[in-house]
Amino acid sequence: MNLDLSLLFEIARRRARTLIAVGVVVFLAILVHGLCFRRQVFGAAASVAMQQTGGGGILAGLGLGGGDQSFIGVLKSRKFAETIEKRVHLTDALHLPPGEAVGLLMGSVSPTPAPAEGLLYIRVSLEGPPYLAPGAAAQRTRVQTAVADVANAYAAALKQYLTTSDMSRDSVLLRAADEQVKRARQDYEEAFFNYASRSRGAKTTPSFSGDAAGGTATGGQTSQTTAAQTTEAGSLENLYQQRRQYEAELNEAMTRQETSQTLRSNQLGAANQLPSEDALLNGARTRVTNARLNLKTLRLTLGPDNPQVRLAQKELDLAETEFAAQQQGFKSGLTSEQVVANVNIAGLRNRLETLNRQIATTEANFHASRNRSTDLEYARNDLSLKFEFLKSSYSQLANLSLQSVAGKNRMAVIDSALPAGNGAPGLTLIAMLSVIGALATCAAFVVIEFLLETSRRLYAA
Repeated sequence: MNLDLSLLFEIARRRARTLIAVGVVVFLAILVHGLCFRRQVFGAAASVAMQQTGGGGILAGLGLGGGDQSFIGVLKSRKFAETIEKRVHLTDALHLPPGEAVGLLMGSVSPTPAPAEGLLYIRVSLEGPPYLAPGAAAQRTRVQTAVADVANAYAAALKQYLTTSDMSRDSVLLRAADEQVKRARQDYEEAFFNYASRSRGAKTTPSFSGDAAGGTATGGQTSQTTAAQTTEAGSLENLYQQRRQYEAELNEAMTRQETSQTLRSNQLGAANQLPSEDALLNGARTRVTNARLNLKTLRLTLGPDNPQVRLAQKELDLAETEFAAQQQGFKSGLTSEQVVANVNIAGLRNRLETLNRQIATTEANFHASRNRSTDLEYARNDLSLKFEFLKSSYSQLANLSLQSVAGKNRMAVIDSALPAGNGAPGLTLIAMLSVIGALATCAAFVVIEFLLETSRRLYAA
């Protein structure tokens, strides 16, 4: 069957007025619907960078490796949506019915990992009023602000989740170490006040309030010691608090220095393998690398006996000598950071030695009463054991802090979400859709009449 295309153009000419009328009606209908009834959508996005704690690449760091969609599931959970609603108060901002904001938030967030960029995008989309709806300008402003607030609140809630609830190995170890330090501090405080109360002759352990370093003893029975013994007991209490603080600070500083020196020594042992962007001796390494490349290039182009080649060899020797000298200086502790750390440790040791002498003098005067020597020695031994455990707990926490990534440090917000711009669909898209709809309707009208006319002719033939 051959189609007569001339008939198609004849129908279009014959129905021109009808087609124009139908096209105008369809165009206006679509345009009115898009401007007055079609709700616009406003979007905003916040980008975050997350540091992984183990193998698996960036997707593993985002909790997305091996098909694990844990963080995407957390972001789209009802718990997170309720948290965001408490922070942003979307119900009040958009005048929503009670209880609708949580479901709206669960459907509006769209976490999108970007492994190539090393980022996680938290995209949020909220519907606003139609373009020409009554009061659209004020409503549109509220939605544009609210969508950015929601995206930023999701980023903040994710960081809070990583700090308090993340179940990765490093985070669990750090939280356990922190709890151990808290328990050790509490045990030490109880042992200390027990020791102090026995030294003053009290029959009950006084209660205390305030933090570990500045707690204030209250309660207990009236001391039977002299005024001088009471003064010495208070002085000894303050001295022990200061010694605990100084020794904890000294132990933490020494642990940080030792760990830092070990890690930097490992770097210096393989300095040639460090990436170019690493800050360790970057200038010297760059000069050696450039000298080697220059010598290699000149040897290939000019030959080994050329004067420029010999000059380039001397420059390489000088650069390597300077690099070796800087390495030796770094290992010898000549950097500003190591000098400051050594000065800080020396100062802490001097203060601690002075404090120990003061404690020894005060204890010698304080232990004048022989009737309480046995109980006092027992309390002192218990205090010493609790203090050693406290130091060990601080040391473990400091070591883990250097070698592990805490949940609060695993994520950083790179770009905060900004208030949304124009919504979608915009005026241009609505106009284009109206034109396309009108043309498609007219074309369909012509094609249908063409097919009917062709069928009648075939039947008549």
